Amino acid sequence: LEGAAVRGAVVSLDATLRDMLGGHPYPPALVRALAEFAAAAALLASTLKFKGSLVVQLASEGPVRLAVVECDASLGLRATAQWRDEAGALPADATLAVLVGDLALARLVITLDPKDGGPIYQGVVAIGGLGHHVHQVPAPHEEMGHLHGAAVRLVGAVFGHLHEGPR
Repeated sequence: LEGAAVRGAVVSLDATLRDMLGGHPYPPALVRALAEFAAAAALLASTLKFKGSLVVQLASEGPVRLAVVECDASLGLRATAQWRDEAGALPADATLAVLVGDLALARLVITLDPKDGGPIYQGVVAIGGLGHHVHQVPAPHEEMGHLHGAAVRLVGAVFGHLHEGPR
């Protein structure tokens, strides 16, 4: 890609994911989803220049009720989740659509939480109608505008995953 008008980044989270997820009895499909959110959050947070946290949160009425990953300015990660019993019976490669159940009731929230007392910025997407439900919060400066574009792209990637399954 040299000479191309693109920029990329690579994250390796093997040890981080073992530490972050290994001490919890998460079902295999939820572990995979949290790992994907952690990678996305770390990649997105690595492009931001601020002191604070980027939080990716999935909420639904399906087998996975809540999945949250937070990445701070030093790229430290933490995660938590809540699930129903049926999540344990899902195959490890279950799509996010299967994890959330009714797409019309599921939502993805990406939050930028500055720790310096500044305002919190948040993008909320109803997964069942991504094209029509992107809520854009006005961005007062370039970094926040960058986050919004990146958040919308992240949501688009998740939406693609919902319908295509794992790659």
